[in-house]
Amino acid sequence: RAKLAYLSGFFDGEGSILVSEKGNGSHSLQLAVVNAVQTPLKVFQKLFGGTIRQQWRRHNRVIFQWNLYAVEPCQKALRLLLPWLTVKHRTAKLALKWRHLPASNGHKMSRKLKQQRTMLIRKIRATYKP
Repeated sequence: RAKLAYLSGFFDGEGSILVSEKGNGSHSLQLAVVNAVQTPLKVFQKLFGGTIRQQWRRHNRVIFQWNLYAVEPCQKALRLLLPWLTVKHRTAKLALKWRHLPASNGHKMSRKLKQQRTMLIRKIRATYKP
């Protein structure tokens, strides 16, 4: 519990919940944390999976980024972090709600379902703005 509370606070400050559109019109969920210190990112990776890579150099400092792309691990991470999130609490709840809506899976999506998914994506993206 203490580790999850710590990671939630770290994620609130340094993390991102992203919904990105793929070329075929579908969307994917991604979690990311960027930091100059790799050690806390290794804790995210150990607990949730994902990858860590060197992002860029700024003022002769290396920046690292942890990314989690897969649907199930993203849902698990958000569910576990949610009780302690404050800044990103609403975004996490919206992302979990969006992920629970049925996907098209190559089938034609109903207009109502498409509108629900689009509305939730807009709400998620609106939380990015100050």
